[in-house]
Amino acid sequence: MEPVGRYALKFTFDDGHDSGLYDWRTLQGLCQQHSELWQGYLARLAKVGYDRATPLKPKNTSIIDVLAASKPAQGTEKAPHD
Repeated sequence: MEPVGRYALKFTFDDGHDSGLYDWRTLQGLCQQHSELWQGYLARLAKVGYDRATPLKPKNTSIIDVLAASKPAQGTEKAPHD
């Protein structure tokens, strides 16, 4: 994790990706809704037959594609900072 000016943080994740900046308002929203967001993530994984304890099997489709396909329609989710 490294600061970007005084307005955001940049993270390097376990899988090596480090794109994206997270401003303080976004981080605050993620913290405030952590339980709700985490349960939604786990529910979407379960809906498509995955769980966090089982490694992904190599397929043509990545978990990102699978989760994106199971996500509610845009505009129906509550924004993290509302």
